[in-house]
Amino acid sequence: MGISVYQGQTPVLLPTALEAWKATIQAVEVLATGTSTEGYIFEVVSTNLTLSILVTGFEAYCKTRFLELEGEGIRPDVASLLKTIIPRREIEAGIEQILNAEAADVGKTVLTLIVEQGRINFQNYLDCKRVYNKAYGIKFGEIGLDSNFLDRIQKLIKYRHRIIHVSPLIGMLNQPGVPQEEPVFSKWELAKEAVSLFGRFVDALHTATLTLRRID
Repeated sequence: MGISVYQGQTPVLLPTALEAWKATIQAVEVLATGTSTEGYIFEVVSTNLTLSILVTGFEAYCKTRFLELEGEGIRPDVASLLKTIIPRREIEAGIEQILNAEAADVGKTVLTLIVEQGRINFQNYLDCKRVYNKAYGIKFGEIGLDSNFLDRIQKLIKYRHRIIHVSPLIGMLNQPGVPQEEPVFSKWELAKEAVSLFGRFVDALHTATLTLRRID
Protein backbone atom coordinates (compact mmCIF):
# COMPACT_ATOMS: atom_id res chain seq x y z
CA MET A 1 0.00 0.00 0.00
CA GLY A 2 1.20 3.56 -0.67
CA ILE A 3 2.50 5.27 2.44
CA SER A 4 1.85 8.96 3.17
CA VAL A 5 3.50 10.87 6.00
CA TYR A 6 2.54 14.44 6.93
CA GLN A 7 4.03 16.89 9.41
CA GLY A 8 1.15 19.20 10.18
CA GLN A 9 -0.29 19.91 6.73
CA THR A 10 3.03 19.48 4.94
CA PRO A 11 3.67 16.17 3.14
CA VAL A 12 6.95 14.55 4.15
CA LEU A 13 6.53 11.30 2.24
CA LEU A 14 4.06 10.52 -0.52
CA PRO A 15 3.66 7.54 -2.88
CA THR A 16 5.39 7.90 -6.22
CA ALA A 17 3.28 8.17 -9.36
CA LEU A 18 3.94 4.52 -10.17
CA GLU A 19 3.16 3.36 -6.64
CA ALA A 20 -0.13 5.27 -6.71
CA TRP A 21 -1.00 3.66 -10.05
CA LYS A 22 -0.25 0.18 -8.71
CA ALA A 23 -2.61 0.93 -5.82
CA THR A 24 -5.27 1.87 -8.38
CA ILE A 25 -4.89 -1.47 -10.12
CA GLN A 26 -5.03 -3.27 -6.78
CA ALA A 27 -8.25 -1.45 -5.93
CA VAL A 28 -10.04 -2.51 -9.12
CA GLU A 29 -8.77 -6.07 -8.71
CA VAL A 30 -10.29 -6.19 -5.24
CA LEU A 31 -13.54 -4.74 -6.60
CA ALA A 32 -13.65 -7.47 -9.25
CA THR A 33 -13.82 -10.14 -6.53
CA GLY A 34 -17.15 -8.82 -5.26
CA THR A 35 -20.43 -10.67 -5.57
CA SER A 36 -24.05 -9.67 -5.14
CA THR A 37 -27.56 -11.09 -5.30
CA GLU A 38 -28.75 -8.02 -7.22
CA GLY A 39 -28.10 -9.53 -10.65
CA TYR A 40 -27.01 -7.56 -13.70
CA ILE A 41 -27.27 -4.19 -11.93
CA PHE A 42 -24.28 -5.20 -9.79
CA GLU A 43 -22.27 -5.81 -12.96
CA VAL A 44 -23.25 -2.34 -14.23
CA VAL A 45 -22.31 -0.59 -10.99
CA SER A 46 -19.03 -2.52 -10.63
CA THR A 47 -18.02 -1.81 -14.22
CA ASN A 48 -18.87 1.87 -13.91
CA LEU A 49 -17.01 2.14 -10.62
CA THR A 50 -14.00 0.43 -12.19
CA LEU A 51 -13.95 2.98 -15.01
CA SER A 52 -14.24 5.82 -12.50
CA ILE A 53 -11.37 4.49 -10.40
CA LEU A 54 -9.15 3.92 -13.45
CA VAL A 55 -9.66 7.43 -14.83
CA THR A 56 -9.00 8.93 -11.40
CA GLY A 57 -5.83 6.81 -11.22
CA PHE A 58 -4.85 7.98 -14.72
CA GLU A 59 -5.24 11.58 -13.58
CA ALA A 60 -3.25 11.01 -10.39
CA TYR A 61 -0.43 9.25 -12.24
CA CYS A 62 -0.12 11.88 -14.96
CA LYS A 63 -0.21 14.77 -12.48
CA THR A 64 2.27 13.25 -10.05
CA ARG A 65 4.69 12.07 -12.76
CA PHE A 66 4.56 15.50 -14.39
CA LEU A 67 5.97 17.03 -11.20
CA GLU A 68 8.29 14.13 -10.40
CA LEU A 69 10.21 14.66 -13.62
CA GLU A 70 11.27 18.15 -12.61
CA GLY A 71 12.34 16.79 -9.22
CA GLU A 72 14.43 14.15 -11.02
CA GLY A 73 16.43 16.85 -12.76
CA ILE A 74 14.50 17.11 -16.04
CA ARG A 75 14.09 20.77 -16.96
CA PRO A 76 10.55 21.55 -18.21
CA ASP A 77 10.02 24.14 -20.94
CA VAL A 78 7.88 26.39 -18.75
CA ALA A 79 7.67 29.23 -21.27
CA SER A 80 6.25 26.93 -23.95
CA LEU A 81 3.90 25.35 -21.41
CA LEU A 82 2.51 28.70 -20.30
CA LYS A 83 1.71 29.67 -23.88
CA THR A 84 -0.36 26.50 -24.14
CA ILE A 85 -2.39 26.68 -20.92
CA ILE A 86 -2.70 30.41 -20.23
CA PRO A 87 -4.77 32.88 -22.28
CA ARG A 88 -2.79 35.19 -24.53
CA ARG A 89 -3.96 38.30 -22.70
CA GLU A 90 -2.41 37.00 -19.48
CA ILE A 91 0.84 36.19 -21.26
CA GLU A 92 0.97 39.70 -22.69
CA ALA A 93 0.25 41.12 -19.23
CA GLY A 94 3.39 39.46 -17.89
CA ILE A 95 1.95 36.42 -16.11
CA GLU A 96 5.28 34.57 -16.41
CA GLN A 97 7.06 37.19 -14.31
CA ILE A 98 4.21 37.20 -11.80
CA LEU A 99 4.33 33.41 -11.45
CA ASN A 100 8.10 33.49 -11.04
CA ALA A 101 7.74 36.00 -8.19
CA GLU A 102 4.92 34.03 -6.53
CA ALA A 103 6.86 30.77 -6.78
CA ALA A 104 9.96 32.38 -5.28
CA ASP A 105 7.91 33.79 -2.39
CA VAL A 106 6.64 30.34 -1.38
CA GLY A 107 9.82 28.43 -2.22
CA LYS A 108 8.33 26.38 -5.04
CA THR A 109 8.98 25.99 -8.74
CA VAL A 110 6.71 27.66 -11.27
CA LEU A 111 5.66 24.23 -12.52
CA THR A 112 4.52 23.17 -9.05
CA LEU A 113 2.67 26.46 -8.59
CA ILE A 114 0.87 26.05 -11.92
CA VAL A 115 -0.28 22.54 -11.02
CA GLU A 116 -1.37 23.55 -7.50
CA GLN A 117 -3.40 26.41 -8.96
CA GLY A 118 -5.34 23.89 -11.03
CA ARG A 119 -4.32 25.38 -14.36
CA ILE A 120 -3.91 21.91 -15.89
CA ASN A 121 -6.74 19.38 -16.03
CA PHE A 122 -4.91 16.05 -16.01
CA GLN A 123 -8.20 14.19 -16.35
CA ASN A 124 -8.67 15.75 -19.76
CA TYR A 125 -6.77 13.60 -22.26
CA LEU A 126 -6.08 16.41 -24.72
CA ASP A 127 -4.87 18.78 -21.99
CA CYS A 128 -2.63 16.05 -20.63
CA LYS A 129 -1.30 15.32 -24.09
CA ARG A 130 -0.50 18.99 -24.73
CA VAL A 131 1.28 19.68 -21.43
CA TYR A 132 3.52 16.62 -21.62
CA ASN A 133 4.47 17.61 -25.15
CA LYS A 134 5.14 21.28 -24.38
CA ALA A 135 6.87 20.80 -21.03
CA TYR A 136 8.91 17.68 -21.73
CA GLY A 137 8.67 16.94 -25.44
CA ILE A 138 6.79 13.67 -24.86
CA LYS A 139 4.23 13.01 -27.59
CA PHE A 140 1.52 10.53 -26.72
CA GLY A 141 1.37 9.47 -30.36
CA GLU A 142 5.02 8.39 -30.19
CA ILE A 143 5.14 6.25 -27.05
CA GLY A 144 4.50 2.99 -28.85
CA LEU A 145 0.69 2.94 -28.92
CA ASP A 146 -1.27 3.28 -32.15
CA SER A 147 -4.01 5.83 -32.81
CA ASN A 148 -6.82 3.30 -32.37
CA PHE A 149 -5.50 2.43 -28.92
CA LEU A 150 -5.29 6.09 -27.91
CA ASP A 151 -8.80 6.73 -29.27
CA ARG A 152 -10.05 3.90 -27.08
CA ILE A 153 -8.46 5.48 -24.01
CA GLN A 154 -10.21 8.76 -24.80
CA LYS A 155 -13.57 7.01 -25.14
CA LEU A 156 -13.14 5.33 -21.77
CA ILE A 157 -12.45 8.72 -20.20
CA LYS A 158 -15.64 10.06 -21.81
CA TYR A 159 -17.61 7.11 -20.44
CA ARG A 160 -16.33 7.95 -16.97
CA HIS A 161 -17.57 11.53 -17.34
CA ARG A 162 -21.06 10.27 -18.24
CA ILE A 163 -21.01 7.94 -15.25
CA ILE A 164 -20.07 10.78 -12.89
CA HIS A 165 -22.26 13.49 -14.38
CA VAL A 166 -25.32 11.46 -15.40
CA SER A 167 -25.64 8.35 -13.23
CA PRO A 168 -23.52 5.46 -11.88
CA LEU A 169 -26.38 3.20 -13.00
CA ILE A 170 -25.93 3.94 -16.71
CA GLY A 171 -26.04 0.66 -18.58
CA MET A 172 -25.28 2.00 -22.09
CA LEU A 173 -22.23 4.22 -21.90
CA ASN A 174 -22.31 5.72 -25.39
CA GLN A 175 -26.06 6.25 -25.70
CA PRO A 176 -25.78 9.74 -27.30
CA GLY A 177 -23.79 8.21 -30.17
CA VAL A 178 -26.18 5.33 -30.88
CA PRO A 179 -27.25 4.24 -33.54
CA GLN A 180 -24.29 5.77 -35.42
CA GLU A 181 -22.06 3.76 -33.05
CA GLU A 182 -22.53 0.25 -31.78
CA PRO A 183 -23.88 0.38 -28.19
CA VAL A 184 -21.33 -0.09 -25.42
CA PHE A 185 -22.71 -1.71 -22.29
CA SER A 186 -21.38 -1.70 -18.73
CA LYS A 187 -20.21 -5.31 -18.58
CA TRP A 188 -17.35 -7.22 -16.95
CA GLU A 189 -15.64 -7.54 -20.32
CA LEU A 190 -15.42 -3.76 -20.64
CA ALA A 191 -14.00 -3.43 -17.13
CA LYS A 192 -11.28 -5.99 -17.89
CA GLU A 193 -10.46 -4.30 -21.18
CA ALA A 194 -10.21 -0.91 -19.47
CA VAL A 195 -7.78 -2.26 -16.84
CA SER A 196 -5.58 -3.63 -19.63
CA LEU A 197 -5.72 -0.48 -21.77
CA PHE A 198 -4.98 1.98 -18.99
CA GLY A 199 -2.26 -0.29 -17.66
CA ARG A 200 -0.54 -0.40 -21.04
CA PHE A 201 -0.87 3.36 -21.44
CA VAL A 202 0.71 4.12 -18.06
CA ASP A 203 3.51 1.61 -18.72
CA ALA A 204 4.24 3.20 -22.10
CA LEU A 205 4.15 6.76 -20.77
CA HIS A 206 6.34 5.88 -17.79
CA THR A 207 8.87 4.20 -20.06
CA ALA A 208 8.93 7.32 -22.24
CA THR A 209 9.62 9.53 -19.22
CA LEU A 210 12.62 7.37 -18.31
CA THR A 211 14.31 8.25 -21.62
CA LEU A 212 14.41 11.98 -20.81
CA ARG A 213 17.84 13.42 -20.07
CA ARG A 214 18.70 15.22 -16.85
CA ILE A 215 19.92 18.81 -16.83
CA ASP A 216 23.38 17.66 -15.77
